Amino acid sequence: MIKRQSKISCLLSTYNDASYLESTINSLVTQRFKPYEILVIDDGSNDESWELLTAFSKAYKCIKIIRNPKNLGYIANIIRLTNMATGDVVHRGAADDYMHYEYLYEINNMWAKSPNAGVYSTNFFLEAEEVYESYGFQKTPHENTKISRYLSSGNFANHLLKNDPLSTPCPATCFNRKYLKNGKIWDRKLGIWEVSFAYVFLGLKYGAFFSNKYLYTWNLRKNSWTDQEHGNRLKASEIFKNYRKKLISCLKDEAFKQEYYELWSKNFKDRFLK
Repeated sequence: MIKRQSKISCLLSTYNDASYLESTINSLVTQRFKPYEILVIDDGSNDESWELLTAFSKAYKCIKIIRNPKNLGYIANIIRLTNMATGDVVHRGAADDYMHYEYLYEINNMWAKSPNAGVYSTNFFLEAEEVYESYGFQKTPHENTKISRYLSSGNFANHLLKNDPLSTPCPATCFNRKYLKNGKIWDRKLGIWEVSFAYVFLGLKYGAFFSNKYLYTWNLRKNSWTDQEHGNRLKASEIFKNYRKKLISCLKDEAFKQEYYELWSKNFKDRFLK
């Protein structure tokens, strides 16, 4: 039995997700290892989302809810929630994803063994509508790693080159809060890809802990924010340019930078800029 226990902050931003929200929050509050806090922003929904959130917040003291009078966008909300979070570890989820019963238990086990790692990540299931087949996403289950152990920054770099250069395991990833700079790490110019950049940057700087267990379900829906960003070629092109600049400015190892940049660029262009 692991004696050390982390405080895990679960962050959610929701917009008109009432049909998914109940299942998502139920998966959080029924975890084997309970979240320290669940922070939720309703981003100006006009469905029953706020009523559902209000009922949950009355039933569970760990749930704190905020209602935006108008829609501000996912990243703005995640930055605000990150500033509010007080846990050791932060998970930023989507209102239609699903945590399996032992997900946070596994995250806590990893943190207890390596409390200074930058990221903690598991394998996950991918539930994707047909629209995503053209993006080349691997169908469920999505294997991010075959290993269950801590990787140093150098070993994490090798992992990126040999596995998924686009870093799509982010939905099943938690971040060490002390490195998030009060949300400044989330870069709005990168759109949906800001979380992937944080995953790469923190893993390369502080190392990463992986579990090969499948403990999360990522739901990719048509007309979701992810779909809108991926399906808009102009937006994808803008993100590509901004991400490229960020990579070049932040990565220090020149040999790795060149190899990873070329691999990342090829994968991004093949999937989203055809």
